[in-house]
Amino acid sequence: LNNNYQRLVKKTKIKAIKKFITEQRGVFPTNIIISIETDKPIFKPTGAAINNIHHGTVTLPRKFQSLNIIDGQHRLFAYDGLDQGFKDLIYIVAFERMELEEQIKTFIDINEKQTKVSPSLLWDLYPTILEKDDIKYRISTLVKRLNEQKESSLHGLISYDSAPYSNKLPKLTLESVCTAIKTEKIIEDINNVNREFTYVP
Repeated sequence: LNNNYQRLVKKTKIKAIKKFITEQRGVFPTNIIISIETDKPIFKPTGAAINNIHHGTVTLPRKFQSLNIIDGQHRLFAYDGLDQGFKDLIYIVAFERMELEEQIKTFIDINEKQTKVSPSLLWDLYPTILEKDDIKYRISTLVKRLNEQKESSLHGLISYDSAPYSNKLPKLTLESVCTAIKTEKIIEDINNVNREFTYVP
């Protein structure tokens, strides 16, 4: 049995998450999943139980391998050294001494069987959730206009959930067009041309 089921920690991924936390003030709605391996966790309840649910504080001993991180290690490690680590609420689901086979099964269930969000759906949502000066907002808005305007050669040819119109010809996905524009830095090139030819009296 391979006991090392976790992925290797990627510094680039941790760096990206740190940036998400500090610059975008991102909050993670998904829980970090752990297994408490020590037999000496200390639980101090605060107040009486409500509907058989006890609120309180769990304290673990300062001991190596007192817990295993089943899922969410990059999210957790990203808080290391950040002030937000003392301010943000980090949601955790903890099991007591979960069998290793069950830990592996849980890890696989989370990372293999869950349904991922379509990249085209994300591009479709960016104008709703991002600021107007964000590059993804601008690209998504541009591509949607190309799909909606009748004089556009791409009119009705781009497929996405909120598209008001489509024709029967083969479709391009919103994600493929937006990603191509982002990769080729077309928006940035347009901005540079506009600045170069801007007349300042």
